[in-house]
Amino acid sequence: MRIETVLDFWFDYVHHPAPLFERKLWWEKNPKFDDAIRQQFSTLRDDAIVGKLNSWLQTPKGTLAYIILIDQFSRNLFRNTPQMYEHDALALQAASHAIKQGFDQQLSLIERVFLYLPFEHAENLQSQQQSLKLFEQLAEEAPLDVKSLANKHLKYAKDHYDVIKRFNRFPHRNVILERTSTEEEKQFLETHKGW
Repeated sequence: MRIETVLDFWFDYVHHPAPLFERKLWWEKNPKFDDAIRQQFSTLRDDAIVGKLNSWLQTPKGTLAYIILIDQFSRNLFRNTPQMYEHDALALQAASHAIKQGFDQQLSLIERVFLYLPFEHAENLQSQQQSLKLFEQLAEEAPLDVKSLANKHLKYAKDHYDVIKRFNRFPHRNVILERTSTEEEKQFLETHKGW
């Protein structure tokens, strides 16, 4: 299976050659979409985790596909289990490599969003600061026709940053990861259900 297969599936390039949009499927819980990922990409995701796809990290699109396999597909394949976060460090490492190489500058706005998400998903302040910086830059550079989309993702980055700054972790993951919530986290979770 090729890099293009992953990207075509995720971004639906067949119908949207230059994605300036968001697919609802990316953010909602959709068992059919999850099953499609499981059937088509489960083995490929596992290959990425054990290093069989490290050659993909040599190009912008390859790195993006690698990150989608590990960061996004894991969340679809293992919803509400610790496994959905298990390999976030690999995705973060790939995203850091991509930024150092300037790969993000060769991608479209929506592709950059997914390249940056491993920073936003990380439970450490340094990664959250990097996320904020990247999404601020994205919002500044966004053309008018996608400015609102870029600003929306900047808001999400700020929200994630604020939670990590306050708690040093995402409290909504506590149950899944079998962590004990503090009283402050319990109060927070009464009004904040996660993303």
